[in-house]
Amino acid sequence: MNKSTWRFSAKDSAIEFKIKYYKISSLTGYINDFWGNVTANDDFSTVDINVSLETGSINANNVLRNKKLRSPDCLHAKKYPNMEFTAINGCRLSEGNIREVKGNLTIKDVTSEVTLVINYTHAKKGAHSPVMVLGLFGCISRKDFNLHLEEDNLDDEIHLTAMIELSRSETE
Repeated sequence: MNKSTWRFSAKDSAIEFKIKYYKISSLTGYINDFWGNVTANDDFSTVDINVSLETGSINANNVLRNKKLRSPDCLHAKKYPNMEFTAINGCRLSEGNIREVKGNLTIKDVTSEVTLVINYTHAKKGAHSPVMVLGLFGCISRKDFNLHLEEDNLDDEIHLTAMIELSRSETE
């Protein structure tokens, strides 16, 4: 099977995180600046995913919370400007167009293996090149990445949701 390389269209994509706050409500935020590419065969059974997320672009819709998240006590955005995700061992088919992908996520100086669920659309004709959408879903532990702030009243689990529009590289 042929492999294609797909680039993120950041302006048409979104990465959202949610975390329980005081065990009764959720704190929702976004990572505004990210980039990456996906190289995959037509049925996504063989896939390479590389993503960089800019820590300074985290936005929890609150100036003080943003400052705290970007501070040395949490993400330390000045010292560690990017979080990185790299897929390992391709994708495992779950059902239909739903697949599971394992990868290494690096936040600050800590790398941990995470599993994400991917739902993808088949390629459609775009204005300049074929396009497709990836839905990514997963959960990570703050403990795994040393992201606990003293008395922050947040749960350990961070729920991630991303809708990524991809455009096939014009060199394909």
